[in-house]
Amino acid sequence: MAHRREEFGPFTFEAPAEWSRRMVLVYSDPSKSASPIVLTRDQRLAGEALPTYAWRRLFEIARDTPDRRVVDARATRLGEQPAFRATLHWMTPSGPAREAIAWVDGGDGAVLVASCTSMEEDDAFQPFEQVLAGIRFGASPPISSVPPTPPAPPRSSPPPAFDNSALYGSVPMPGARPMRR
Repeated sequence: MAHRREEFGPFTFEAPAEWSRRMVLVYSDPSKSASPIVLTRDQRLAGEALPTYAWRRLFEIARDTPDRRVVDARATRLGEQPAFRATLHWMTPSGPAREAIAWVDGGDGAVLVASCTSMEEDDAFQPFEQVLAGIRFGASPPISSVPPTPPAPPRSSPPPAFDNSALYGSVPMPGARPMRR
């Protein structure tokens, strides 16, 4: 199997060349008072309408996790974008759980999938609703389109030696006491 070199922040690794690259973003509240929000990007089948795509995904969820019930599913809009929303319920050993899912049409078959699962009441989904309300398309260029910084011109001589001993302890940090020598 052929591999390709992938980068993820400061990490690099080998990934199977035939596999598609997918990104999952998970946003979580550090205080753990709200449920995590998961965002992924997916691709519809050629010619597939967004509601058909969403129902296909819901049937896959029902097949893979038969204890989940779809209690609400409907076509809607988020901003100017066509969307489809669903709510699922199921029982866990800790009690009832709910999941809200939104599929948003990104154009050219692209779909933004947003989900949030909670065992709390409706207000647990408030941050999720705020994320959905703030979704925009085409507002910012991708980071990769920012031109790289040109390299520095080559030096004809080595750089001068730099004595950084005078810098240690000279920059006050918030909440830190000054160093005494």
